[in-house]
Amino acid sequence: MNTTIFEVLQTYDYEQLVFCQEKELGLQAIIAIHDTTLGPAAGGVRVLPYASEQEAIDDVLRLARGMTYKGALAGVNLGGGKCVVRADPLSMKSEALLRALGRFIQRLGGLYIAGKDVGTNAHDMEMIGLETPHVFSLPVEGTGAVGSQVIKHLLENGAVVTATDTDRDKLDRLVAASPGLLTSTPEDIHMLPVDIYCPCALGAVLNERTLPELHCQIVCGAANNQLADEHCGDLLAQTGIVYAPDYLVNAGGMIAYAESRHPQGFRRQRALAHVSRIADTLERVFAIAREQAIPTYRAADWLAEQRIASVRRAKTLATAP
Repeated sequence: MNTTIFEVLQTYDYEQLVFCQEKELGLQAIIAIHDTTLGPAAGGVRVLPYASEQEAIDDVLRLARGMTYKGALAGVNLGGGKCVVRADPLSMKSEALLRALGRFIQRLGGLYIAGKDVGTNAHDMEMIGLETPHVFSLPVEGTGAVGSQVIKHLLENGAVVTATDTDRDKLDRLVAASPGLLTSTPEDIHMLPVDIYCPCALGAVLNERTLPELHCQIVCGAANNQLADEHCGDLLAQTGIVYAPDYLVNAGGMIAYAESRHPQGFRRQRALAHVSRIADTLERVFAIAREQAIPTYRAADWLAEQRIASVRRAKTLATAP
C-alpha cells in the first residue's frame, strides 16, 4: 500500500504542506513548513522543472526538514521550511509569477521566510518582496556561489582541487580565474581517488549507484540533502568514509540571516564567530557517532532533535496554567 501524504507528515512531524497555484500564470508551487519550535521557518525558493508532482513533494519535504536541523545545530532561532516551484527557471519565471508566489507567502503571515536557492536569484527575491516582507537571501549551491568560494580557499591553502559543473561555460570561466584548477566531468567527479569529495550542487548525489564508486576518505560539501535517503546514510557509514552532515557544515547562510535579525543589527565579527562554532558542533557529532556506534547523520539528527525538544518543553512549561 502506498504511503499517504499525511502518513509522511506524521512520521517526521511536519506542520504544514501548502499547495499554491495560479492557472493563468502557470504557477505550481509547494511550501513545506517542517517545524517552527525555534522560530519562523526559513528556507529557499527552488525553481526546477520537476518531472512529476511527487518528485516536487519529495524534494520540498526533505529540504524543509533539513533546514529545521540546520537551524537547530547552528544554534539560531529559526525553524525549517522550503518552497519549490515546478517550472523551467530559464523560460517560465516572470514578475507576475514571482509576485503571485509572494502573495501566497504573505498569506502565511511570517510563518515562512523565503530566500534564494537553485533556480532563483536576488532579482527574483526582489519581485517576491514586492508582495511580502518575509524574504531574505541565502547562498545558492554551485560553482557560481558556494562552490567557487570553496575552490578559492582550497587553492589558496595549497590543495589540489578538481572541479566540475554541468554548465561548461561556467566551468571554463572558473578555470581561467583559478590557476592550477583541474577539471572532470559531472559523471566521473565522485569516482576520483581523492581525500575529500565536496558536493556543492544539487542533492541526492550519495545514492546506491554512486556509493560503491566513491574513492575518498571524507565527504564534506555545501549541497543540501546529499544523501538520497537514510538507508544510503547507513551504507555510507559502513564504507568507513567520514561524512560531515550537510545541514551542519553549510549553515553559514542561515547564521548570517539570523544575525541580521539581531536587535543590534548585523555585525560581521559576531557572525564569523558564530560560524566558527560549526567546527565545535561537528566534533560533538563525531563524538556521539563514535560513542553510540551510529552514522554521523543520525548523530546530527539526534543532537538537533534534542535542542528542539528542549525548547518545546520550555515553551510548554511557560504556557502551563
